[in-house]
This record gives sequence, C-alpha cells and structure tokens, in this order.
Amino acid sequence: MPALCGLPKKRLLACQAVLVLALSGVAGTTGATAAPTVKSDLGGDYVSFINALSHIASQNRSNCAKMATALKSYINSHHAYLESLQARSRKMTTAQKVVFGREYGSKLAAAIRSFTENVLACVTNADVQAALATVKKLNP
Repeated sequence: MPALCGLPKKRLLACQAVLVLALSGVAGTTGATAAPTVKSDLGGDYVSFINALSHIASQNRSNCAKMATALKSYINSHHAYLESLQARSRKMTTAQKVVFGREYGSKLAAAIRSFTENVLACVTNADVQAALATVKKLNP
C-alpha cells in the first residue's frame, strides 16, 4: 500500500475517521464570559461514544460487512446524541476547551487509539468508510 506523508493509506483513513469523531464538536465558537470549567461530563460523553464505536469495531474485526452495518446502525441511532455533544461543544469558551483538554485529553486519546486499532482491520472497506462518513455528514 503506498504511503502518503510517510503513513500508509489505511492508517491515514483510520486517523481521519477518529479525528472527525473526536474533534468535530470540540472546535466551535467561543464566548468571552463563561467560567473556565466544563459544566457537564461532555468529555466523558465523547469518550463513551468513541468507546462504543471501538467495541463495535472490535466485535466485528473479522467481518467487515458486519462492522459496517453495526457502525452505521449505532451512529444512526445516536444521531441526536452526537448532535447534542457537538452543540454543547460549540458553546465552550477557549478557557473551557483548555480545561476540557487537560481533563479528558488522555482519556480521549486512549479511546481514539482503541478505536483506530479495532477499525484498521476494515478501514479500507467501502462499506465501513461509508458508515464512518455518516459521522462526517453530521458535522455542522
């Protein structure tokens, strides 16, 4: 498989998928007056969502068609939940985002790493790519 920017295409696709999941909602607009605390367990909610996707990928590593179906089903059934996470993220101030990164950065990194490791078995499968693209379509 040819390498792009020093990384194989399979690895780049996996990284793209997890970055869309983890960062799409956290990079939003900022306000100047909110306190620099994360008022809800937004980070825990993101970690749980990514861990659920990782579990699905892990359970279906040997059958890419099943992985694609299960991922798409989970993402579609949690559409409103993901939109809620993204909406909450967009309301965070810069200071809150710093706190968020400090409190949840390592947990999110571990969840993303687990998902990446599990989805790599099928990341070049067109149906799995389509399932992961459904998350990208939800991004504002």
